[in-house]
Amino acid sequence: MKKIVFIGAAFFAILLVFAVPVSAVSFSNLVGSGSTFNGNTGSLVTSIGSLSTDQPKVDYKVSLTGLNNVPATGSISAFSRGNLMEGNDNGGLASQLIFSQRSSATGSISQFAFSFHYNSKLTP
Repeated sequence: MKKIVFIGAAFFAILLVFAVPVSAVSFSNLVGSGSTFNGNTGSLVTSIGSLSTDQPKVDYKVSLTGLNNVPATGSISAFSRGNLMEGNDNGGLASQLIFSQRSSATGSISQFAFSFHYNSKLTP
């Protein structure tokens, strides 16, 4: 199980380097998501998808379930956060939105699921 956590952390680092910083002349969006699992038993599945184009997006999902009808044991935590900034015509900051979310569970865990989706789209 610990090996899966390290793989998930590596994917998270790649997401931060390649997909999170999104900027243009008039806006800048910093978005991130990730998870940690510390336990002895359980089935951990993570998935990350990102796109850095004129409509950047981030998709992150993590789930933990038991094995053979036995709950997973340990602790799991997942988070998402963002800092969205928009400029005005004279180069100043017009608006800023900061958000964060964290979910966690500890002990005998029958099922844990966390999902985060972010999609930025410019509208005329």
